[in-house]
Amino acid sequence: MIGVDPADILPLAMTSDVKDAPSRFAAIAADWIEDRYETGRFVWADHWHYAPYELLARAFTCEELIRLWHGCIFASALDEYFEEHEALVWKVRHALWRYGCSRDYPRFVACHNGLGRLSIDLPDFAVRIVHTRSINTAAWAAQGRDNPIYLDASFGMLVYYRGSHAMTIGFALAESGILVAQVQLREKRGNRFLYKLPMGYLDFALAMLQRAFPEDVLCLVTGSSTAAAIRAAYGTKGSLAVETAERLTRFYDQSLRDYRRRRQDTARGSDDGRLFVALTPKQAKEVLCQEAA
Repeated sequence: MIGVDPADILPLAMTSDVKDAPSRFAAIAADWIEDRYETGRFVWADHWHYAPYELLARAFTCEELIRLWHGCIFASALDEYFEEHEALVWKVRHALWRYGCSRDYPRFVACHNGLGRLSIDLPDFAVRIVHTRSINTAAWAAQGRDNPIYLDASFGMLVYYRGSHAMTIGFALAESGILVAQVQLREKRGNRFLYKLPMGYLDFALAMLQRAFPEDVLCLVTGSSTAAAIRAAYGTKGSLAVETAERLTRFYDQSLRDYRRRRQDTARGSDDGRLFVALTPKQAKEVLCQEAA
């Protein structure tokens, strides 16, 4: 199985404060400061981001470094370090910037911690988290070099059944909520694992995401914009079959078990032109009646 096990994601605290940062840094970086700045010229707020990661790591914990890095508008050695060594943390911050220009630290923490709550409570199933490379939105998963997996959004939740990749759920963490761009079976045939699910697999994917991000609005991609985006991606290299486009439209526009679509909340949320519709949970009574039927 490739990707990050959500259980391995350590939650972050909501506070963005790093106590006594200037004095703590000065206590271990006196030589570095003296070599680079005239006496009294070093100002923590203006210059700390020039310090190398190794020096900063002697003064601050990893979570404190994340707080400093998130609050900095300048390029820094921390950005390079996190992109290479804490790729998931790096990706959350940059995804929120791409999908809403958010620099809100509590929002960043909520999204990061939500990834750690992704789970599937069924025997023989497991989930892993992957993401696209660098700042890409729709692109190949960075972790799938030997088993290429294309994601229609910045993040992917891979559902495994008995150790085999069975389904990809592509989604983006946005300022406005969770954008669900892709719910795709790995194989076209032989998906017997579907009989193990308590509901249709689109409904199941939405339920998994809502459980991990209970305070967020889910926004589901429209079928027609999905077909249009895929058609545009082919360019002159091929074409999307009419029956495939119709199947995609029917799938993403199907009636949902637990949600209603808020048509007035259709918004562009992707670089390739996909449109997303905000979902509103149905009343509990409606859901129960639907199950009884």
